[in-house]
This record gives sequence, structure tokens and C-alpha cells, in this order.
Amino acid sequence: MKELSAWFARKAAEEGRRPFLDAALLTGQAWSYAAYRVRFLLVRAMLRAGLHAAEVLLFSSLFSMDFLAPIIVLRGATAIAGGLWWGGLESLRQQVRELSAKKSWSSVRAIIDSWLMFSFLLASAVVFGGGAWVLSTPDRVLGFSIFDTYALGCFLRLGCDLVSRTYHSGPFALRRIRRPLWSLLVIDVSDLLGVLLLWPLLGPWSFGIVLGAVGILRAALTFVFVGHSFRRSKIPRFRLVNCLKQCHNLPVSQLPEAVSHGLANSAGHLDAILVMAFVVAAKNDERFLHLAVVFHLVRPFLSAGFGWARVFYFDFKKLEQRHGRFFMLRFQAFVRRFGMAFSLVLAAVSIAWAGLLWPGVFQPFWFLLFPFFLARSLVAIYQVQAFSYGQYRYLALQAAALAAVIAGVLWLPLSPTSTLAMASLVLLAVSVLVGPPDLPRPSWPALPHARAVSLPRWLDALGQQRASVRVGALLVHSGLESAQRATRSLASALPPAAAVTRFGHAQILWFEPGGASKSLVEVVTAVAACARRIAVTDSLDQGALAWERARGSRLLEPALVELTNPAQAIPGCAADLSVEFTRRFPRGAIIDENRRGLPQKRYPMTPVQVRRLLSDVFRKSIGLSPNRCSIPGIDLTVYCPRGEPELLFVVHSDEPAAERAQWRRLVDSATLRHSLSQEEK
Repeated sequence: MKELSAWFARKAAEEGRRPFLDAALLTGQAWSYAAYRVRFLLVRAMLRAGLHAAEVLLFSSLFSMDFLAPIIVLRGATAIAGGLWWGGLESLRQQVRELSAKKSWSSVRAIIDSWLMFSFLLASAVVFGGGAWVLSTPDRVLGFSIFDTYALGCFLRLGCDLVSRTYHSGPFALRRIRRPLWSLLVIDVSDLLGVLLLWPLLGPWSFGIVLGAVGILRAALTFVFVGHSFRRSKIPRFRLVNCLKQCHNLPVSQLPEAVSHGLANSAGHLDAILVMAFVVAAKNDERFLHLAVVFHLVRPFLSAGFGWARVFYFDFKKLEQRHGRFFMLRFQAFVRRFGMAFSLVLAAVSIAWAGLLWPGVFQPFWFLLFPFFLARSLVAIYQVQAFSYGQYRYLALQAAALAAVIAGVLWLPLSPTSTLAMASLVLLAVSVLVGPPDLPRPSWPALPHARAVSLPRWLDALGQQRASVRVGALLVHSGLESAQRATRSLASALPPAAAVTRFGHAQILWFEPGGASKSLVEVVTAVAACARRIAVTDSLDQGALAWERARGSRLLEPALVELTNPAQAIPGCAADLSVEFTRRFPRGAIIDENRRGLPQKRYPMTPVQVRRLLSDVFRKSIGLSPNRCSIPGIDLTVYCPRGEPELLFVVHSDEPAAERAQWRRLVDSATLRHSLSQEEK
């Protein structure tokens, strides 16, 4: 028992030290959370940069600079291919999310196995096809050359990546894959250390051998830790026999969608594409070869300039599925600020690294890497957001603009300095003109019956009705269970264009088209066991008119009539509410889309309490503010017109209870009246 208690205490201490997304959304720990997520990225980038530096320095000491060109192109091409495949696997991840929502875990396993079998066949084609190409085109002088070994190593590494990334994407669709630091660093260290150890024996032949061997090691470690994640999930364990049975069920029909996803992700590898374009441009101007070598030296940092945004891919998916637009906007604004700061650090490290390794060709135009990194970082976060939200048309527009940069490098008679400046300007122009991707808004699903929604959203939908509509009200016997049962029954009885909501534990409201085929008798029959009183207005031409008729006909509860009373003075907008809150509660805290979260000193909370507070925000956004908050000592009020939070108001419960109750009524009234108001839409 003591050992179990010690284990729980140790795990609780670890959770308390580790920043998490919920705290980043509500408190002032956002920067700590971001730093925690990218804490290994810069270290790994420096280790990879060491390998690139070894390639350049060791190859250039034995061969001419022209020998580096095909090496750079080959590394860039394999990196692009791996990125295309990761993007294409979004089709697999979407299927896994859909099937897991239905609790169909055996189908999830079958889908993963079919993609895994397809990736194995594709990897085999890459390895054997690449090997056949290398062996069929030997060097005229040397026969099987150092470049051939290097190419075989790249093809083998790419093949291993195709299979391991597919295996990784299955559980990654649902949760992050936790890996210890050593499992990440051992790959980067092995890349560099393996070459240095084998160089005295094999010389430049060691690069190709190490590339292939470390590719196998990386895939093996991925399988080990992803296997641990499978065992902790409800997905059945991987079995080779079941995977082989999927040969007849390959995801061929999903390939067009996978190709579109992969192409949408291609813009994320702008650094590799630019390096290849510089190599091609070097045929006409050898100065571009120096620029290509510089970009190859700092490409790990350029990759980190995009990779930092991909670290938050899972967060964007989680926010889309579990949280509303309010928290998505808050997270987006914070991540953008963090990306700007991180990109400046990467640019400074890149310039220092290139200048240290190649001081003889140091050029002032290298300082153009600062705006390039800034623009690259902004484009990266927009790309990852759009990819997470499935906005592929947005990504296609960005890709077209970035293609203009590549075309300018290849065909315009520009110097390297002008080319780098043009690339930075185009990236910034794309970011400013295209702007951030649109956040996904909640939409009503296509159901064969009416929808049960929150009261603010119900009023919003009613206010948008421009055809004939009628409003009904129902009082049920006191009790939450009776109200919930009546709501479900009523939603099943009404036509698809209708909507149902609930106010408190007794009042149920609905609206339906004026010409609906369902009769009042059918509605009464559906809720007869729970109903205490029921009434329906006449059909009117607009939803707002139908609501006013309902308010004036005593269908509604007196408390609801009072909250929606037009004669009651309320703040006109969210900004006015903020001013009024500050006047009433000077020591209170306001959380909006851009402001910092709750200060930890004034509102100290444990991770469990933060999660409870997030749950309170969700509950209060689908209803009205209850008298209690689940966090002792804190009073939370949510302003959520149309069912979407816009402002969170937090005060200590030591404030006078009467003032806090009056403030809740004011916010509830503003929420309902602004939900129905057409001026705010």
C-alpha cells in the first residue's frame, strides 16, 4: 500500500510540474506550455546541423563543390517525399477519429493494418526501385560510386520512414505518442557520431551506410514506443497475420484524397524545395551554389522553423473537436506570438552556425535570414492550422503563391541577395494578404429529426428564420430528469428543420416551420408523460416576430421573460460589458480572445481545478450561469451570445453575494438578447 501511495504521489508531482494545454488556455502558463512542447526541437536541430556540416566539410575536402549539388538535391527530395506521405496520412487519421467516435475499435485496427500493408508495399517499391535505378546507371569512371552508396542509404531511410510514419499515425490520431528524450536524441547523435567513427575506416562511404542503418534504427524505435501507445489504448494489438490479410483491402479508393492531403502539406517543405531550386539556378550562376550550400548547412534550423508549428497540430485538432471558437482564437493568438520569438532565435543561431563553419564566404545578405525566418514561421503556423482544420483550398492558394517564389528563383535574372529578399517579401505578402485560415464554426449535423441546442443558440437560429415559423413552449413536472427526457422525446417528434432547447428544469421551447407536417397532437403524445402545460403560437413570417408573440402570450417562464425584456438596460456590446465589469469588480479578471489568462498569484489553481474550470465554461456556454462554480472561492460568469463564449468574468467569492448575483443576471440577459439581435450578426 505504501508503494502504491508513493507511486501516486510521484505521478501527481510529475503532472504538477508538466505544463498542459488546459492551463495554457486559461492561465498565464501559455509560454511555459509552448516552451515545454518545443524544448527538444532546438537541440535536435543543432545535432542534425552537425551532420549537415560534416557532409559539407568532409565532402568538400575530398571533392569539388559540384559534387555537393546532387547530394543536396537527393536529401531534399527524400525529405519532400516523406513530408508528402505524412500529409497523405491525414486520410488515415480522419478515418481513425471517425471510427473511434463510434467505438468501432476492430474497424480502427483493420484500417490501420490496411494502410500499413500499403505503406510496406510502397516502401518496397521505393527501396527496390531506387536500388535498381542506382545499379542500372553506374558511374562511367568509378562504377559503383560514393554517390550510389549515399543514394541507396537515402532510399532505404525513406522506405523505413514510410512504414514507421504510417504505424505512428494510427494512435497519433487520438493522442500524442510519448517518448523519452534519449529515444529522440539517439537518432540524431547516431547520424553524426556514426559518420565520425566510420570515417577513418570507410571515408566518405560511411555517409550512405550510416544513413541506411540509422533509418532502420529510427523505424525500430518508433515501432517500440508506438506499440506501447497501442497497448494503452482500446485499439487491438498489431498482429502480422492480420496485417497480411489486408492485402485484398488496400486503401486504393482513398488515394485521391491522400494525394490532395499530401500536396496540401508540400508547402511545409519550402526549405528543401528552395535548396533544390538554388542548385538548379547554379547552372547559370555559380553564386547560387554557395547559397544552396548555406541553406543546406542551416536547413535543420529552417525545418525547425516549420516543425515547431507542427508540434501543435494535435492541439489544434483537440481544440477543434472539444473546445469552441473562443479558445481556438486564444490559442492561435498566443502561438503566433510565440512563433515570432522562436523564429528570431532560430535565425540568429543559423547565421552564427553558418558563419562559424564557413567564414570564408560570409556575406552580409545572410542577415536577410531574419525576415525570411519570420515570414516562414508565420506561414508555417497558418499552414498547420489550415491542415488541421481541413481547409485545403486555403493551402492550395498558399502553395500557388510559394510556387511563384520557386519560379522566380529559377527564371528571373536575380542575384542571390535579391532572390532571398524576394522570397522573404513574397512569404510576408502571402501571410498578410491571404491572412490566417478561417476557424471552423459549429454547424448543425444533418439529422432525420430536430436538434436539441442551447438556449442562446436556439434564439440565434430562431432570429435567422425568414419563412413562416411558430414557437411552442412546454412546462414539465419539476426535475432535471423529466426535462431531459421530454427534450429528447420532443426532438424525435419534431421535423428536421425544427430546434428544441431548455430553460431551467421545467421550461422547454421549440420552433418549427409554419407548414410542418407534424401536428400538435403528435407533439403532445411524445411528451404526455412529462408535460404539465403546453402551448404553441400562430405561424408568423419571421422568427423574431414569433418570439415576441411567445413573450406576450404567457407561454414562457416569468424568469425567462424578465431576462429577455427589451425595456431592461444592458450593455450594448462585449466592450461595454468589460467596462461595466471593471467598474463593479476592480479586482476581478477578464479573459477574452487576446488577453492573458488568469494570474497565478491571485487565482492559484491545481491542474485538476483548471480542468474543472474549463468544464464550467463549457456548461455555462450551453446554458445560463448557475449560482455555483466548481472551484471553491471563484465565481465564473460567461458571456456567450449565440452559444459561443466571448468573455469570461472571474471574481473571488468574497465579493458581495448580491452584487455577484446581479452581475450574473445582467450577463445572462445580455447573452440572450444579443443572441436574438440581428444587429450583432
